[in-house]
Order: sequence, then C-alpha cells, then structure tokens
Amino acid sequence: VLDIGLEAVKADPAAHCALAHRTEYASTAVLVYDEGTTLPRHVDACGHWVVLLSFGVTVNFYAGDRSFHFESGDALIFNGSKPHGVLHGIDRIYKKATLRGKATPLPEELSYLCRKRASFQARQADA
Repeated sequence: VLDIGLEAVKADPAAHCALAHRTEYASTAVLVYDEGTTLPRHVDACGHWVVLLSFGVTVNFYAGDRSFHFESGDALIFNGSKPHGVLHGIDRIYKKATLRGKATPLPEELSYLCRKRASFQARQADA
C-alpha cells in the first residue's frame, strides 16, 4: 500500500520524500465498529506511517482537516507520529456499504459485516 501511495504523490517532491521514509511495522490490528458507534477524534502521537484498510459499511471519517466517506475497500495512509499530530476519527457509521457514493451490497464473503465496519491497521514503529 505504501508503494501505491508513493506512486500517487510522485508529482509532489515533499510528499514523495516523506512517504519514502519507512521503518518496520510495529503493530497490526483489526478493529470492528458496530452500527451506532464512533471513534472520537484523537491524535496517536506514536509511530510513523499508519495504513488503514476499510471493509464493511461506509463511515464518515475525519483526518487532518476534513471529513469524507471511507468506503469498503478504501485505503488511507497518514503519518501518526507526534510531530505530525494528525487528528482523526470516525464521526458516523452508516447502515449500508457504498461504492463511489452509491449504495452497494457487500460481496458474499463480507456479508458478516452487514451493519459493521472493520478496519485493518498497520502501524510503523518510531523512526
């Protein structure tokens, strides 16, 4: 995923340089959020790059300075280190999955996530 991110920012020298800096992954986790729950906005202030992969229903995710729909299959990369102080969290969990903003049934393999959102997280260690 970091290689895809690196390709996506190749026109921005500062972003390309920052994303090229990598350390070993310190932790991985899968967190499951039920309908009606949120994840309050917070700053991790540890580690380095954070990779989030979203599965299940769509959520309203806040990162940096904006909110957006984080849909099943989407990926997000941000720097979770203290100097970057990226404020992030889940403001709302929707009842259905969407694809490009349109309600879309989940594939059979993900049907157990009906009305749930699963987040796979990989976090790099401190540099």
